[in-house]
Amino acid sequence: MNIQHLENKQMENGIVLACSGASDLGELADKVARKIRNTYPINMKCLAMVAAQDKGLLETLQSSETLVIDGCPVDCGKKIMEEAWLSNYRYVRLTDMGYVKGQTIVTEELINEIANKIINSDGANRIIHNKPVEKECCTEENCDMFDFMSDYVGLKILHPGGIEATNNVLDMLKIEKNMKVLDIACGKGRTSVHIAKKYGCQVIGIDILENSIEEAKIYAKKHGVDHLVTFQAANAENLPFADNEFDITIAQAMLILVDNKEKVIREASRVLKPGGKSGWIELSWKKPAKEDFLLNASKEICAKCISNVVTFNDWEEMFKQVFANVKVNSFDMDFRGFSEMIKEEGILIGLKVMFRYMTKPTIRKRMMKLNNFFKTYPEYIGYGIYITEN
Repeated sequence: MNIQHLENKQMENGIVLACSGASDLGELADKVARKIRNTYPINMKCLAMVAAQDKGLLETLQSSETLVIDGCPVDCGKKIMEEAWLSNYRYVRLTDMGYVKGQTIVTEELINEIANKIINSDGANRIIHNKPVEKECCTEENCDMFDFMSDYVGLKILHPGGIEATNNVLDMLKIEKNMKVLDIACGKGRTSVHIAKKYGCQVIGIDILENSIEEAKIYAKKHGVDHLVTFQAANAENLPFADNEFDITIAQAMLILVDNKEKVIREASRVLKPGGKSGWIELSWKKPAKEDFLLNASKEICAKCISNVVTFNDWEEMFKQVFANVKVNSFDMDFRGFSEMIKEEGILIGLKVMFRYMTKPTIRKRMMKLNNFFKTYPEYIGYGIYITEN
């Protein structure tokens, strides 16, 4: 799950970066980027300078939306952006457009054709024409807790209880192969793919962030379940599905990130078939939180969503306003060590997180501060698994 807290801000001029590898597609990506730069009010920067961690360029990229054009699945551009901790970009890969590495003749006509395709795509069009967009309010030191853990630390599983909580929810929902499942606020698709692999059922994942959806599609294809899982950008408060369409819906740590919780809950109920079930994982207070605690929490861990957390009983009452049956399962907040994190996130991501923790003092300090905060208030902090049924 990757729903971010945003503020409106006019962007700097857009920036285009491109792979310039030795292959035909690398050459093509570079020339397409130059064509766009020469035709529209967009700046072109050197991808190698990003890889070299040029401070001035990184600061510019943090305040500008960027179009990254890669030639092939080696994904040099994307990998460089990830290593530089940059997430505010739109990604295009030429092989995804049907061009084949080693079999593509670079011509002026083809350059113009691809440039036009990219220019007319929604995300790129917005960047190129410098339209006002919503911009992340995020640095290592002061971004929201969830944004920090996702964009800077690099974690993919952010909800309380981790994959163990997810599996508990799935067991309680009793999913079967012939069912249709909706993953609300799916983020980068980890749970959607996990469900498809575990049960062989059809899954649709929705998230408000287009970048997350694009990454989720790649993740599903990589794991061989893209025939079972589809992803689309959508708002949980206004689901683009018919009544009674799904057997199961699941949402993990997303209600605390929205203002109109009741509308989201009602939408989840609306798209469920009669007798359909929803599984929810939410941060929950064990007792009513005092105002001074909430203020301290917001200040200490920089989590705007903290004021949206309610008690187990309050969550239960909220769900009962919509669903016929509600079952509450309460848990203490647990803390993943590095070994557990590697088990959940995978060796590659786990090692990257450990490397960042060891080499970046601001990240290490922030992570220690977060852990200390949650350990300091065990009398308050838990999480709930709520199983609801139409």
